[in-house]
Amino acid sequence: MDLTPLLDTRRLIAGAVLVYFLGAAALGVGRTLSNTGDDLGIRRFVTPDVTRDWRVSERFRMNTDGLAAITVRPVAAAAPAGRLRFELRSLTPSATRVARRAEVAASELAGVDAYRFAFAPIADSRDAAYQLDITSSSDAPSRGIAFAATRGERLPDGALLINDRERWADLAFHTESTQGTRATAKAMAVLTLLCGAWVAFVLLLREIIRGA
Repeated sequence: MDLTPLLDTRRLIAGAVLVYFLGAAALGVGRTLSNTGDDLGIRRFVTPDVTRDWRVSERFRMNTDGLAAITVRPVAAAAPAGRLRFELRSLTPSATRVARRAEVAASELAGVDAYRFAFAPIADSRDAAYQLDITSSSDAPSRGIAFAATRGERLPDGALLINDRERWADLAFHTESTQGTRATAKAMAVLTLLCGAWVAFVLLLREIIRGA
């Protein structure tokens, strides 16, 4: 009994399964490479400028360890004055309680498209919920700086808050983590394996077709 067709079929199935799982792994690594954040969408708008009476916040869930920076998009709404206070705090009870703070002059934000709030990395930030609060400095009250946002259900675990009231929107923001370099190397390794498996699969398929 000639078992060659059966063996060829098994090899074909094994090759297809290998390519499938490597492709799934590559997609998973790709999602990890894209740190938590939201691009500015079509239904964009500008928040009230941050003053003593107005504060802006964004809740989000981080998808990698090593959260080290958050970039937002300031918008000059009037003549800038005072300083703005940026504060990040953790919301997940089981996560390490952290607080990262910085103050920046409103005039420094008036002429830029993005502001990067950088801080000491949070080692175990993966799957933890955080809230970024942007408020007026108590010593030098701010005015004139608002922030770009987009209406709609943008992030599964995200929400824009204005004066602590949740809105149907999200800030335009992006996070950075210290895991970026390691994740890139991992992605390249998985993609290399995927390419090799695909080439082997195509060659096997060609041989099977020739022998048919």
